[in-house]
Amino acid sequence: MPKSETVIVAENYQKEILLLKKVIAELERQSRKHNRKNVESVQAFVETNCNRRTNKEMKMVDFYKVYKTWCHLVGGMYIFSQAVFRYYLENTLAFQTRRDSDGYVYILEVALFSIDELLTEGD
Repeated sequence: MPKSETVIVAENYQKEILLLKKVIAELERQSRKHNRKNVESVQAFVETNCNRRTNKEMKMVDFYKVYKTWCHLVGGMYIFSQAVFRYYLENTLAFQTRRDSDGYVYILEVALFSIDELLTEGD
């Protein structure tokens, strides 16, 4: 007995839905991988450019500008908004911050490596 048109349409929709679910699952997997890489890039920025063993502090806005410049120079990296960047620093990398009477947020116990420090790091 031949299938009714309704059954054929329903089977085709089921096949399309299954295909779409596979495509969505792959896109989600790629997105998670991409996001993990981007988050790791913030950590890489800190590890390669920052001295966390200091009593110095830096304005968050200036620290963020250096991060953005670094991302452009390295290339191919998603640049987080300043708010997300700060959240990641405080909540994942355990940076301490404070708001001063001037209204600026300061990141504590951090200094950028100088060019000389970066050049002699491997020696």
